[in-house]
Amino acid sequence: MPPAALSPSPSGLAPIFRVRPEAVTRAAKQDAGVGQFLPADQFSFNDPQQQIPMHVFALPLHHGGEIVGTVALFHDTRYIDEQVSRTLRDSVLNALFQTLLISGLALVLVRWTFTEPLTRTANWLRTASNRTTPAQSRGLRKAKFSTNCIMK
Repeated sequence: MPPAALSPSPSGLAPIFRVRPEAVTRAAKQDAGVGQFLPADQFSFNDPQQQIPMHVFALPLHHGGEIVGTVALFHDTRYIDEQVSRTLRDSVLNALFQTLLISGLALVLVRWTFTEPLTRTANWLRTASNRTTPAQSRGLRKAKFSTNCIMK
């Protein structure tokens, strides 16, 4: 097949493919496969709503040891942004659920561990202080002190 038959006519291509991406030029110059991500605003169809981020992989074509052209594979990469958005949303919801669960468990554990024993201790101290008034307890201390001094 002659080399001219390998290159398609540009008039039959969609307008998006008439622009030569940098990856295609680099692949021809480097004589190697080159990949490149292209932002959505770099390619636009007739409708601006149809801007699509693309990945282009270009590979030079050889015939008789010479480069006769470059083939480029265009791949729609919108699914990557959609998947990242879903992953972020799921991660935030998961973190929120875990935070609420851990906070609830912490509150319950604090209540069981600290509040109930502190309440019992406070009640015990109240009942103990209600049995003797502060004046009585001062008098008892004086009496014990004077008794101890007399005994010695």
